[in-house]
Amino acid sequence: MASRKKMVGVVLMVIVGIGLITTGFFQLHRTRRLAAEGRDATASVISKEYQRGSKGRKSYYLEVQYQTESGTTLVERASVSRTRYEQVRVGASVPLRYLPDDPTVFALGLEVKPDYCFLFMGSLFLFIAGIYYLFGSESRGRFVRVST
Repeated sequence: MASRKKMVGVVLMVIVGIGLITTGFFQLHRTRRLAAEGRDATASVISKEYQRGSKGRKSYYLEVQYQTESGTTLVERASVSRTRYEQVRVGASVPLRYLPDDPTVFALGLEVKPDYCFLFMGSLFLFIAGIYYLFGSESRGRFVRVST
């Protein structure tokens, strides 16, 4: 029978995996909708910023302003790669796609690729949970006393 610690670890990995897969389905649906139904617009970069996270990692953001077909002006923040962050200057124009029924859903660039990242990560968590459940050591750190 599996140890309690092992089962807790497996259950936690399964919960995280299911959460990532659920998020992944929403992300995939969003990117597919943007590709199929999205409207093109040109945004102006109004600010750039980065934030330091754990272990000194940086996250890069552009704040962009764009106008929808209906004339609504929006200011939104987008996470970008370091390369894009360094290439784009404040005041520059960048293309984007937005959903006409919810223009706060957008992606920078005119080509929106399906996002499988969270689906992959969730599947990986479930795979690791299965491997750990089947092959993970239960006796690690235990000593057996042998009397002679």
